[in-house]
Amino acid sequence: MIATLGSLLFATFGSLYFSDIGIIQEIGIGLALGVLIDTFVSWPFFVPSVMLFLKKYNWWPSNIARLRERIGGK
Repeated sequence: MIATLGSLLFATFGSLYFSDIGIIQEIGIGLALGVLIDTFVSWPFFVPSVMLFLKKYNWWPSNIARLRERIGGK
């Protein structure tokens, strides 16, 4: 889901490159590259490592398992 939406935003911001206004082209390329880096570097690597590092304060999956035990699920 995140990769699909990130790719869509990349295409949208990348289309600004075809503008005739130079500053719009620069902003479009900057935003497109930023979204691409965020989608394929930040989300798959940085977010899970931070969640692993801060596992005491992490909400997932510990609370879900306790809730599941409380309501009698598997």
